[in-house]
Amino acid sequence: MLAEEARATTHAAAHVLTQILSTAAALQDGAMAAVLRTPAARLPGMAASVGRTRQACARVYRAVELGTETVAVAGGEVWAQLTPAGSESVHSSRRGAGTTAALGAAIGDSLAAEPRTRALLPELGIRQAGKPVTAADFVADLPSGTPLCLFLHGLGCHEGHWDTSLLQAVVPAGYIPVMIRYNTGLPIDQNGAALALLIDELDMAVAPQRWLLVGHSMGGLVARRALEHIAESEATTAGQGAVLSRMTALVTLGSPHSGSPVEKGAHLALSGLARLPSTRPIAQFGHRRSMGIKDLRHGALRPSDWGGRHPDEAIADRTDKRPLPGAVPHLAVVARWSDKRWLDPVVGDGIVREASARHGRGDLGGTAVLPDCSHLGLLSDQRVAELLSDISEAGRPSTGRTV
Repeated sequence: MLAEEARATTHAAAHVLTQILSTAAALQDGAMAAVLRTPAARLPGMAASVGRTRQACARVYRAVELGTETVAVAGGEVWAQLTPAGSESVHSSRRGAGTTAALGAAIGDSLAAEPRTRALLPELGIRQAGKPVTAADFVADLPSGTPLCLFLHGLGCHEGHWDTSLLQAVVPAGYIPVMIRYNTGLPIDQNGAALALLIDELDMAVAPQRWLLVGHSMGGLVARRALEHIAESEATTAGQGAVLSRMTALVTLGSPHSGSPVEKGAHLALSGLARLPSTRPIAQFGHRRSMGIKDLRHGALRPSDWGGRHPDEAIADRTDKRPLPGAVPHLAVVARWSDKRWLDPVVGDGIVREASARHGRGDLGGTAVLPDCSHLGLLSDQRVAELLSDISEAGRPSTGRTV
């Protein structure tokens, strides 16, 4: 762990603890306020006693919060000073990458917005053996025109979750696998814009003859938004570069194009809790989850997809289900976890329903259905490797089929 990451870790811990303390304080204050709404409030001195108790508790919680911040600053500095010179980044190890990926998924947007905790979250970029590599260094030894295949992981994951067989499936056709890591707690639009810039850097450096994008779960939505950003850029530069014309396909693996039932259910539950004064602090705590998670509710790719409403208040789906730009083909790979066909519409792959994993936006391309496969199983299923091999060899996605 680097010195700046040690400081960021203590501040992140303080951030989480402060949020928990504020929620606990709000719950306790709400419980005491409820006492004042009962007949017991008419007892002599009850209202004054409750008022003094509320004030005392508020002072205690405030003191604890200030103490937490003080300890975080001092502890972080001590930890940073004790960090040996030449230490590896926490993002380089598999355990560290997994921990920061999970933390990023939960509250990655708020941590990235705070300078003191920003070092704990990865920026979107290429990774080799867990370490960041610039676009220029990655393609330094590659001949001009070398085809590139970008792999984008899903929520709370990192590039190490991909099975090697999937990466090697595109190699015989000449593609070089490019492993991408990003902060999944950021909005999909923001990650899509960063991916578009990375693709532009790679294109200027090596000008690949063909591109192939493979995204698992959220990664498919990020790739989709990146293609829209690229289309907007090419429209303003009269097609300069024409990256879209060299896109073999976008392959999405269990991506929630129409949203995730898990996030929809969580939002409905929190909305219900917010209606009651006694449980409203719990709802407020739950609403602090990352914007990346909230975007998965309806598969929102752009800020405008929320219809001008705050994501914590929006329930109806107002997303613009536009097809992929530039006639880029799209293969939607759908997993069926249950062996009972009648459960497919409900269970899907265990996380994403089948209807949502299908593109359904007027895209060119097709759908491949994988029976007896789970959402995370898509990262290692050999049938996915075969599909990627077929696409890279044929230069286009297959038509709809069950594998």
